[in-house]
Amino acid sequence: MKKLTVVALLALASAARAEQTVEETRKNIRVLQGLPESQLFMAMNSVAQSLGVHCDYCHVKSGEKWIWESDEKRPKLVAREMMKMTRAITPAVTCFTCHRGSVEVQRVPPLPPHDPTAAPPRVPVALPSATEVVRRYRDAVGRANFKTMSVDVNIDRSQGRHTRATIDIAAPDKATFTITTPQGTVRQSVDGASAWTDSGNGPTPLPAEAAGELRHAMAIYQVMKVAENPDEMKVAAIERVGDRDTYAVTVRHKTYYFDVQTGLLLRELTVKDTLLAPLPEQVDYDDHRVVAGVKLPFVIRTSDAAPYDTAMRTVTNVRFDAPSAH
Repeated sequence: MKKLTVVALLALASAARAEQTVEETRKNIRVLQGLPESQLFMAMNSVAQSLGVHCDYCHVKSGEKWIWESDEKRPKLVAREMMKMTRAITPAVTCFTCHRGSVEVQRVPPLPPHDPTAAPPRVPVALPSATEVVRRYRDAVGRANFKTMSVDVNIDRSQGRHTRATIDIAAPDKATFTITTPQGTVRQSVDGASAWTDSGNGPTPLPAEAAGELRHAMAIYQVMKVAENPDEMKVAAIERVGDRDTYAVTVRHKTYYFDVQTGLLLRELTVKDTLLAPLPEQVDYDDHRVVAGVKLPFVIRTSDAAPYDTAMRTVTNVRFDAPSAH
């Protein structure tokens, strides 16, 4: 990595401390003053998913150009008033609270018909401690005594978007992503709080929030995916993930789902609170295989409030303590 001047470092630090808000970057913002620009895309997708609509339900599009600041459509004006209402009530109330994926709000609850074939209610069972659940998880994965790890993966998204990537991990917070697309190859690296990108013309520093995003992306490939202290965790319930029973273990803004039978981690759900709505991000782990004595998921599915972001990651190769091919 090239050395940065003191001026450049100070500029990066200043940008990291004061991320611009939406009223500073966009026109005609009436309700969401104070929302960081980086949260706007997900927040708007959360609203769209809550109502089962697309962007053009509220916003004006002329050809291929979006006129986001336009107030021409009445649903946008109504949405502003609804946002004011939900924010005034309580942070626990969001668009989804009432809309449940439909523009029409349901005014009365459905009356369930009697079903004599329905399964009986689950009999309450004693839940294990979080310490025991995490211990079983670590035993199921196995002990990883490696200094470096490289993962080759195919990434498929909607609309035929396909990329290949190699993730070289050298420490808990140090990694390089080599990403190959039809447009070319780019490398993104993170080392603690520093991050940079290189598309062939030399490294370019990235803002602090990018370093956090890269560390977060790296975490889903690491052997051990649970770093929190079990003493701070709570086993909340037994919940289904697919066709498996799991222990739902909560810690702050995250819930882990551990397979009751195998002890393996099947899902993690992270919820970030914003001034408009909580933004969920989910990672599902499947097809666990043994590599060099540890058990790793070879299928990883990530999803969030934006369906466009949903990705299926298929691992094709894992190497430990081996020199990278990149």
